[in-house]
Amino acid sequence: MGGEYRIRVSMKLLVFVLWLWMGNSALTVKQADHLKDRLKRLKTKIEGVNLKVAQTAGTLNNMAERGFPKVPDVPTATPGSVSNNHPGYTEREGSFYKVFRYQTDHASAQQTCEADGGRLADVKTEALNNFIVELISATGNAGDNSYWIGLNDKATEGTYMWADGSRLASCAFSNWAPGEPNNGIGNEITIGQDCIQLWRDYNYKWDDDHCWLEKHFICQIESCQEGNGATYRGSVSMTATGKTCQRWDSQTPHGHDRTPANYPSAGLEQNYCRNPDGWYRLWCYTTDPYTRWELCDVPFCSVTKKWRDDLLCGDTYTTADGRTAECDPDGIYPCCSPGHWCGNTADHCDCAGCIDYRNTGETSQDLDSQTPHEDSEQIVEKLREKPKRSGNNKMGTKNGKSKKHNRA
Repeated sequence: MGGEYRIRVSMKLLVFVLWLWMGNSALTVKQADHLKDRLKRLKTKIEGVNLKVAQTAGTLNNMAERGFPKVPDVPTATPGSVSNNHPGYTEREGSFYKVFRYQTDHASAQQTCEADGGRLADVKTEALNNFIVELISATGNAGDNSYWIGLNDKATEGTYMWADGSRLASCAFSNWAPGEPNNGIGNEITIGQDCIQLWRDYNYKWDDDHCWLEKHFICQIESCQEGNGATYRGSVSMTATGKTCQRWDSQTPHGHDRTPANYPSAGLEQNYCRNPDGWYRLWCYTTDPYTRWELCDVPFCSVTKKWRDDLLCGDTYTTADGRTAECDPDGIYPCCSPGHWCGNTADHCDCAGCIDYRNTGETSQDLDSQTPHEDSEQIVEKLREKPKRSGNNKMGTKNGKSKKHNRA
């Protein structure tokens, strides 16, 4: 507002000078035009200032509607380490968590988490519950409201499900406040409470409340898997088809030897998807008596691109992280020529020495050569000579079992 005030004072001075000149002597045409031009420019500046003031007021109104963030979502000192891959999130045992300080309803909170690639937090262990309460306290002014988490019984009254689709009943931990959950029983106004909050009034113990109420919330992003997932330590506990995983320390409904005692370094906590035996993907035993085990669907970690923007490729050119430059297999120029250029012609993809990255990056073979590859007729003839396998071969071995990966 100080800038607008100075402009108004300047205009008044110019008008005053103009009045003096007109009162004492006649202005020349040139002088009058000059003063008019100055007045016009000052008027334009005032209009610009007014526009900025209106824009600032609109921004402040929008912030007021969403709630003013009193402190950063995750301060520099938190109970875990701040993630570089997920800004604002704090890492704990392979998963990432963030406290959102503005308030919204349960469905909108879930949408916000999904936009970040996650979901509302699934607080399945006492240790994680304590960590989240500490994270809330670390954000400052923690006691001004309660926080939505992923637990709810929207689908079936009394059957509580986490945001990842697993049942509360399958977990060994719960943290209900006294008398909860009660679905608002005893109060006709509050009946129909299907979403779970960390309740401020009871030291952030769990309580069911109306899903349409606006509260703070906590988001969770699962860690991704690298390679075959052997190092994955996230908390996904459902298979790709939606079946709940069996606890690794349980022999019900399926007996097995993939136990924490037998695989102490495999991270076999709870019923989380793991790969203790070097299989090609994450998996788990299921709680379905008729399905012994299934693969899990966990996103793979993003990898730094292996190609250059200038389309140069081959062993004489490297990427930003020092690797030999390749070509984008999903791009317009997927092949590397012997001249070290990415392209899409026969001179890039089909010649001797060409590398087609759509075909796992293998060097092209002359069509009249059987080295290193045989043609299809020779392969078919060899397959006919091999004895057929018997049994239900789910894993590519007889009776669905192998010596290395037997799920017995």
